[in-house]
Amino acid sequence: MKIAKAFRFRLLPTPRQEAHFERMAGASRYVWNFCLRHCHAEWAAFRVALEEAIAAGIELKNKTYKGGYEVPSSERWPEAYTAFETKLEGYRKELASDERPDKLSTPSIAYQYLYKVICKHRDEGEGGWLSEVHSHCANSPAKTVGKAYKSWWTAMAQDRNHGAPKFKSKHRPGAAARKRGWRQDRRPSFTIQANRSFIRKKGIRVPGPRSGEAPGWVNTWPQDPSSDIPLEAKICSITVSQEAGRWYCSVTVGELEIPDPIIAGDVLGIDLGINAIVTLSDGTSIDPPRPLEHALKRLAFLQRRLGRRKDRESKRRRRAQLAVARQHAKVAAIRSDFLHKLSLQLVNRCRTIVVEGFDVSELVQKAVPKTRRGKRKRKRRMQILDLGWGELRRQLLYKGEWYGCDVIVAPPFEATDRSCNRCATINQMPNNTSEYRCSSCGLVTTRQLNTAKLLEGYGLPTGEKDAAQ
Repeated sequence: MKIAKAFRFRLLPTPRQEAHFERMAGASRYVWNFCLRHCHAEWAAFRVALEEAIAAGIELKNKTYKGGYEVPSSERWPEAYTAFETKLEGYRKELASDERPDKLSTPSIAYQYLYKVICKHRDEGEGGWLSEVHSHCANSPAKTVGKAYKSWWTAMAQDRNHGAPKFKSKHRPGAAARKRGWRQDRRPSFTIQANRSFIRKKGIRVPGPRSGEAPGWVNTWPQDPSSDIPLEAKICSITVSQEAGRWYCSVTVGELEIPDPIIAGDVLGIDLGINAIVTLSDGTSIDPPRPLEHALKRLAFLQRRLGRRKDRESKRRRRAQLAVARQHAKVAAIRSDFLHKLSLQLVNRCRTIVVEGFDVSELVQKAVPKTRRGKRKRKRRMQILDLGWGELRRQLLYKGEWYGCDVIVAPPFEATDRSCNRCATINQMPNNTSEYRCSSCGLVTTRQLNTAKLLEGYGLPTGEKDAAQ
């Protein structure tokens, strides 16, 4: 099977290279904001033309109205997105003509159009300084803005909760800026198109300040890109990003061949828990590393030290902020490493995996009162976020497609921990007990193992279910 995959490496740039990275990341952020501002203006002008069309009595075919926006139905997305090259003056001419049109298509945000706009701004407008950085700093953000707008419109057409693209700020925006939709650019980054010549032993090649200048090599640590990335893989792009004061690069490769694994088992039920992050239907339980819980004392110390640095422009406050960010990055790295290894181990273990389909966001977003009972709930919510249930399920889904494992997400009502996996009797018991006792058949086991066996039965075919019962 051929897939697209990303390989991440840490970079060790020199001070001059780091300054060049910051300039390219700043240029990418500027191009993103410029293109997004242009898209908002085009969208607002189109809404004016749309209101004039409604007032003129033009029928809007295959349209749905939601949240104050006129959105085409999902069947008309291709036609709607190919109509962006028509200027808004064309819409107004259609409205002013004697032969009024039957429908008015929503303008899409085409990458070619946005790239022409940013090139014109660079050559004729106030963005002349963009010629000092590589041209890829304008290509990638323009393409990403177009995809973001397309995702937003698609989500509105499908009645999904999906926010509009937001502007990026170098610093933490104030309350007024947050109300206008700004957000902090926590991971400054830029993307360049690359091929095999951009990789060598212990190094990644990054273009220089201008397109015509010679590129520079940046050392990687501790991995070696030339040995980790297969020779037959096609390198598509390199994304350089900053996280907690450190620079990383993500090399995206396409047409990567994955060998078929040797899978022994048939069906495996997985119950997600807090004491054990996963309990398998064969009786195996795996304990989580709990990186955030172990780092709370260190984080509290670093946050108190940061609070004593009152001068926001001082270097000591900057160092204190960097220490807090690196501690959070360490926690995230430990959690990510554990989840990736666990998900790969599970998908290579059996042919079918059944996991629970409850919504993790609903468990952690509920309002908690400031009482003793609410304190326990807040602690439980922090433990759930520290475990990463949603991320584990996401990794199981896409890795299952890679390695030929069928991952089934069972509905929440199918995965109850009160039904007996042997006789299907529903037993009433308090939530604070971990032992399961069936009053009908006398089964004694743990609640996590009972739920895992229920999930295993949910993934079995009908004939095998009857035979097991």
